Amino acid sequence: MYNERLSNARYLMSFIDYAVASYFDVDAKDLFLRTRELEVIKMRFTFMSLSYELVNDVSYQIIGDYPSASYNIKGFTHATVMNACKEARNFYDTDKQFQRQYDRIRSDVVQVFIRLKEDSMEISSAKSNIINDIDKCEDVQELLERIDWHSSKLIAEENKA
Repeated sequence: MYNERLSNARYLMSFIDYAVASYFDVDAKDLFLRTRELEVIKMRFTFMSLSYELVNDVSYQIIGDYPSASYNIKGFTHATVMNACKEARNFYDTDKQFQRQYDRIRSDVVQVFIRLKEDSMEISSAKSNIINDIDKCEDVQELLERIDWHSSKLIAEENKA
């Protein structure tokens, strides 16, 4: 049960890291660079805060472990993630540009999650195919199209059976 929950959380978090990275036009690994550059920090805080906000039953530790599980780079402690979520809220309340960026990325992620849920692909055999397609997408709209394509392919296979 725990392993399935962890797998699903990482699956959904991969869409969040994709949305943040594509919005800022950076490589997804760059979200987790150990730097004090404010732009990188804001991207990382956005990822961590959206993960905590949008992924059901995800802990701060699971979010902190995501970089090591996904990119083989050192993760973050639960305390770092807690602080990131708090600081993201502070940025959101005081920085209008951050607020617009956060809301836009959140909207994109919510669209993807809704599409996955509608297509019952949150937990399905197509998971790995969608994850592999993330890197091929130019933007969230193309990702939504690929999710639809995988969904229609699954439906066609089910109808044949």
